[in-house]
Amino acid sequence: FCHASAATSAALCRPPASMGATSCKGCRSSNDEQELTTEQLLLHPGTVIPPPDGAGLLEQLLNLRAAFPDESIAPILQKGQQPKIVCKQVTKGSTLQDCLRAEKAVLVSGFMKRVSNGWDYYSSVEVAFLAKAGQSFDSTLLETSRAIRMSRLPDANDLWKVSPWNSTGDFVLSWNIEWANAKQNEGQRLLQLALSLVVFNASTKFVKLQAALEGAMQQLEETFAKSSPPSLVRELTEGSDATDGIMKQTAMLTKSEKGLIQEEKNTMPVHGLNFEKFLRDPAVSSMVGFRMRLIVVGHPSVPTFEVMRLFKNMQESQLAVAGRLPLIKHRTVLSDIDDTVHPAHDAATIAVSGQDTTPVVHGEIYPAIERVHRALVQYPEDNRACYPVFLSARPATLAQKSKPELQRLAKKIATDGQLRQAEGNKDRFCFILPGAHYIGSLLDSAVSILKQNLPGMQKGMIPALGKTKVKRVLQYVRLFPEPTYVFIGDDGQGDFEAARILLSLSRNQLRASELAQLEAQLAMSKGRLESVSDAVGKVRSLVSEKDGYVQLLRQQLKSPQPATRFSADNQPLFDFVAIKAVKTKSGYLFSQSTRQQRETLMKQIYGARRFFYFSDYDELWNKLKAANWLGNR
Repeated sequence: FCHASAATSAALCRPPASMGATSCKGCRSSNDEQELTTEQLLLHPGTVIPPPDGAGLLEQLLNLRAAFPDESIAPILQKGQQPKIVCKQVTKGSTLQDCLRAEKAVLVSGFMKRVSNGWDYYSSVEVAFLAKAGQSFDSTLLETSRAIRMSRLPDANDLWKVSPWNSTGDFVLSWNIEWANAKQNEGQRLLQLALSLVVFNASTKFVKLQAALEGAMQQLEETFAKSSPPSLVRELTEGSDATDGIMKQTAMLTKSEKGLIQEEKNTMPVHGLNFEKFLRDPAVSSMVGFRMRLIVVGHPSVPTFEVMRLFKNMQESQLAVAGRLPLIKHRTVLSDIDDTVHPAHDAATIAVSGQDTTPVVHGEIYPAIERVHRALVQYPEDNRACYPVFLSARPATLAQKSKPELQRLAKKIATDGQLRQAEGNKDRFCFILPGAHYIGSLLDSAVSILKQNLPGMQKGMIPALGKTKVKRVLQYVRLFPEPTYVFIGDDGQGDFEAARILLSLSRNQLRASELAQLEAQLAMSKGRLESVSDAVGKVRSLVSEKDGYVQLLRQQLKSPQPATRFSADNQPLFDFVAIKAVKTKSGYLFSQSTRQQRETLMKQIYGARRFFYFSDYDELWNKLKAANWLGNR
């Protein structure tokens, strides 16, 4: 992102066509003889150097918090004739604002070490590691392998200082925060808001509890896999006293989940009250404020549970961010996970997670998926902003951003599909919108899925799952009203129902009162968004010999209340929805004829360019290209 005034911040910044000299190791260059400007050096998506503003500071604070669990330290610059860098112990459970304001201390942002062909940049985390190890910072001990090569020294600005480091020829970068200025500009105000958001309370205990819960969940999934769908439905609905049965395992899981939730509440990385203060500040709608929101939600160290707590607080306080006009140009890609990003790998057993049998090994993702994602977002190399948002059936306690397939997709999007060895262990930004509230409600969803897998039941028609995904999307857009959205799902469970609702949403419904009304309608399972959904669960494919959704869509076409009509004053929130056809052992879950009928009817109702059915991502690419959705990011 570039620094832009309020009048010119309607678009996300992108590197110019001629980027000039490389700003970091491994970055491509179209003209090695042209020097980069300071701004381009700092903001080149190939680097990990955060921009010198509130968003950059917020990212650094979260990085520091995550790097030193149980220790809570930050690198501080002590001024004097011989300036020193030391590690400051932050009181556990407090924000760095509390510490810095009292001492009027200066927070180190990074270190620039002179080398023969430019500069090596070291992050605040690297500086803190070295200062912590020796109790005083010695730049000669910095490891070149941990540096980012830059062609020139960045400039200072009113938020950021670049100061000579003793007589070594090196420079230290630090944040310039004005504590006493009663008339702070927007940039200074956002710096202080960033300092007030991050709570230094990271705990290794939380990581261990989460790993234990994940292990117990895998054991439950293995028990599921050993059972037949009819026996599972019977046990889940009628119960069982078996000591090794599903209900006993679930009770133990629920107990473990409660312990994890309590620990999560004790180690929340974002200060809830200060986050609400940030949301009420007009600067939240600025370009930097938008990026700060993206960082809070997508940062690898901020757990899904924490973000959902922030969303819930927004709902209870009737808060919704109002986008600043002209709206920031940004597109967010929402994607289902199982059978959409990768096969669920349980099709051969009970097929609760999914039914797709496409031959993709564990840990891998569908071919060409990253190509589609890259083409749909504005600047895919900028993972801090253009990261994928996933929708999961799992509860927030089990929705982990570190899931290998999700990280693989996020990394491939950011690197044009070319994963480098050095990037393999570093988690990228992404977010997961969970499905179930808790593990117990996850089993309710499992019952619905198992029932549809029984003989005679209409496949892929589970309205409750689709509505839950829509509810989560409505929570997300409370915080992010600016982007346009797309949704990619599959036809195996509830995504088709979600598609019908999402394609009806408009930007005029993003005010807090309108969102509350939509959420209430979904909770009652009635209203304008679901004109024909009440009959969904009663349709059986083998009885009618017709597809349930084809019948429903035909009814909707005849309905006196047609789909939402959009205009320049009432624009759609979603550009389009794409549904992947689930492949089974015998072909596809739905025949080519049924898929064609569905696609034709959806296009008639919601628009010719707003719905796509596809069997693989190469086909989706071609369909989106023909509809002119690609190439105009």
